[in-house]
Amino acid sequence: MISYASWDNRFGRDPNIIDTSIRLDDRPYTVVGVMPAEFEFPPSDADAEAWLPLETLIDGQRPRAHRMFNVVGLLNEGSTVEQARQERNTISVDIDPGFRKSNVVSTVVSLPRSRYSGREPQKHFFADLVERVNALPDVRSAGAVSALPMSAVGTDFNLPFTPPGQEIASPGERPRAGTRIVMAGYFKAMGIPLIEGRILDEFDGLEDGRRGTVINETMARLYFREVEPIGQMLAVPMMGDLEIVGIVGDV
Repeated sequence: MISYASWDNRFGRDPNIIDTSIRLDDRPYTVVGVMPAEFEFPPSDADAEAWLPLETLIDGQRPRAHRMFNVVGLLNEGSTVEQARQERNTISVDIDPGFRKSNVVSTVVSLPRSRYSGREPQKHFFADLVERVNALPDVRSAGAVSALPMSAVGTDFNLPFTPPGQEIASPGERPRAGTRIVMAGYFKAMGIPLIEGRILDEFDGLEDGRRGTVINETMARLYFREVEPIGQMLAVPMMGDLEIVGIVGDV
């Protein structure tokens, strides 16, 4: 499938484009359809020009393929979004979720912009909050995260990144990784195991401190099969160059 813009700009609105063979990454593909002009997927990504079958993307001959996916679905008539979320969560819990499922309490905190405008006041608030919760007598560990696993509440970024040793000019060619912002203590509180290296601490992310990041087992396996991940640098938009300091279990 190709986009309307691609059909227009690259193929001059050729009425015979269907069943034509085109080449992507020097491999032949057959055009089976042209999407409407207003269609964008992922949402708000007008740069996407072609959509390939999943079987093509997971082919081992494509080292740059995106191997982390968002799942979309069409609701049955009469079904609600909340019902679908509950069923999704049930399916996810039936498999090993990779984190502690009992004796964990969470809450969502939203800060008023009038009192906490800017990043620094928000960081100080959550650092103080986590410290006070940790001091409670019945609490073994506390942390914070921008979005809990399997939660529709919070901030969960799906950011492109450049693996070490690869030069990828086009943002559309970069692999993407689901990204969450965490505070020290999150992995311990959630029971997410450390596989290699170390967990993030209070010195990571400081303006004058280390700029570390932790990746999961799947990312390590897909993008670092030939090199040791620990110590490698990831180039991430809006975050700069981050050093991989640890690998944790999949969630």
